Amino acid sequence: MTVPYKKPYRFCEVTAGKYRHTDSTYGSHYNFLALMLEGTSRITDGKREIVMTAGDAFFIPLGCRYHSYWYGDDAVSWTSLAFSEFPGDDDGRYVLQKLRADESQKRRITELGRYSRVDCASVGKLYTLLHELVPIMERESISQKQALINTAARYMAEAPHAPICEVAKRCNVSESGLYAAFRECGTTPSLKKQQLQIEHALTLITTTELTADEIAERVGFNSTAYFLRVLKKLTGKTTRELRRSEM
Repeated sequence: MTVPYKKPYRFCEVTAGKYRHTDSTYGSHYNFLALMLEGTSRITDGKREIVMTAGDAFFIPLGCRYHSYWYGDDAVSWTSLAFSEFPGDDDGRYVLQKLRADESQKRRITELGRYSRVDCASVGKLYTLLHELVPIMERESISQKQALINTAARYMAEAPHAPICEVAKRCNVSESGLYAAFRECGTTPSLKKQQLQIEHALTLITTTELTADEIAERVGFNSTAYFLRVLKKLTGKTTRELRRSEM
């Protein structure tokens, strides 16, 4: 599986023609907090469908597999606040939904999209806004096994040097039980750990001047050569190519 590099935040206003269709059946790479500015949009993930007109706020969760249809008399436009981190989304995923945002919240969504610059101030405003919206957002409950996987993944991210046996111990299950839970989701703890390590490495590669040796050690690889092989396998690029593409 290739892990595409993505910036953790993207704030913007989007304008399209009279009609646009987006096929995201492979899953969204971000959470999206958005506000329709002009035209109409219809989004469906196969389980639910939401329809928005100008002034409606909505949310698309990370990993959501959906089709979206956008249409208007002359053009269609919306504000898009994309973010990959949603703290607290562990005991039940937030679902595709229309939001009951008030006028102040809608205004702040618009302002962040127009500002577009991602910095400490704008990211702070995003999470302040999410803090207000979370109590009125709909979630679907997750299974015990998915909750176990989420807990394991969180610990792997926090302690990249920890072996899988230590991850299982922190989750209060046996190592074989942890593998069984991951296997039902089509992966393994080792592969998930690798993916998290490479995602962390991508951030360090594109935002710092750390050497490959330093990055490998920081994200939990014991061998720089092995780190570089995994990086090439999952992204298709070397550290130099990733830095050059970001520039």
